[in-house]
Amino acid sequence: MDNSRINLSSISPIINGLSDHDAQILTIKNVYATINKFPLKQRIRLIDNETIMNFQTVLKKETWESVYIATDPNHMFNSFLCTFLNIFQASFPVEYKSMEDKNDWITQGIKIY
Repeated sequence: MDNSRINLSSISPIINGLSDHDAQILTIKNVYATINKFPLKQRIRLIDNETIMNFQTVLKKETWESVYIATDPNHMFNSFLCTFLNIFQASFPVEYKSMEDKNDWITQGIKIY
């Protein structure tokens, strides 16, 4: 525990009498937390008709040879999953959306009135 950021008031046991594992209660006064000055960003994937078509096309072109030649079911599944995830991640790129505007769900019609 970093005593430079908090003023520790007291730690006391809570004896329940049921076991030798007692809980402890920590009372903290004057907690000083730093404020995150970096804007929060939401991680989203770009999914639209074009990226879905691309995803389906690449899946159809995949031979899945590494899946079919595997003899161990675990290796088959891992090979399938790895191939599928690589295609998924390539087809649907990640974008970062700023979360500063928390009212982005409000439509333009509502904003006018």
